[in-house]
Amino acid sequence: TAGGPGAVFWMWLTGVFGIATKYAEALLAVKYRITMPDGRMAGGPMYVLERALKLKFLGMLFAAFTSIAAFGIGNMVQSNSIAALLRDSRVALSPWVTGVVLMALTALVILGGIRSIARVCEMLVPFMAIAYVGGCLVILLLGASTLPATLALIVKSAFTGQAAVGGFLGAGIQQAL
Repeated sequence: TAGGPGAVFWMWLTGVFGIATKYAEALLAVKYRITMPDGRMAGGPMYVLERALKLKFLGMLFAAFTSIAAFGIGNMVQSNSIAALLRDSRVALSPWVTGVVLMALTALVILGGIRSIARVCEMLVPFMAIAYVGGCLVILLLGASTLPATLALIVKSAFTGQAAVGGFLGAGIQQAL
């Protein structure tokens, strides 16, 4: 809202650059991963810092800060949103009950190890992708009559200072979240 309709254009543009950044990140993570003695793979930014940049201390720091951050930003926002939604719905479920159920389900998956995580992801990810794309298509179809005018307004409004600042601000907040 800070940049108006033109900010959407700049968010799209930062998204394109974000795709390139994510590709480079994934490529480096695969290139510098290691095979553990038992055949499992280990990798990620901390291995890139250690093996590619020869900054083992920075890799260890990254891993430590990521572990600490996981307690505050890991699933806290998502579980709070689910609990608030269920509390305010017809179900009127206590946030404590929601939290305990989510904790138990998460524990079942995580404590089962990497194979358990992979099995659950194999089931959830296709559903999530289909639901997301399907939801987007429904929204686009419901507003199909306004699409040409909306796209014209976005492009027309994109080249103002307010739009650029708002777009980059929105994309930055999205990345931070």
